[in-house]
Amino acid sequence: MSTELTPVAQVCTQIGSDAFRQKIGQALPPGVSLDRFTRTALTAIQMNPKVTSADRQSLYNSVIRAAQDGLMPDGREGVLVIYSEWNGSGYSDKVQFQPMVGGVIKRFGDAGILAYAESVYSKDVIRIWNDDTGQHVTHEPDVFGDRGDF
Repeated sequence: MSTELTPVAQVCTQIGSDAFRQKIGQALPPGVSLDRFTRTALTAIQMNPKVTSADRQSLYNSVIRAAQDGLMPDGREGVLVIYSEWNGSGYSDKVQFQPMVGGVIKRFGDAGILAYAESVYSKDVIRIWNDDTGQHVTHEPDVFGDRGDF
């Protein structure tokens, strides 16, 4: 019987190791739980096992990058994605951490900036204007009718 670990198990073992958790802990901003971040990263990898077939170092770097940003790679604040990179003789798959709308809004909030996001459709009425107090936006969706294309 083989005791060889699957690629997902190998990556999860590495990320869950004391040495890697220490790297994550050094990267995380104050107030972000190391245990919660680690569990979220492991879940993200288990939910998208294809990331383990890409360059492993880029995957590990992406987890650390998410930690530096203080964003969970949970699909709401951020996500681990595969992209192809030309290496001179061909393409190789790499992993990259990308903040999502929820993560960008969280970062704005951490900086003391009030922000929010809302879906807009082609038949919604949007008004934007500037005055002495700054820029303003109103969004009036047709909540009972056909809102049009996203």
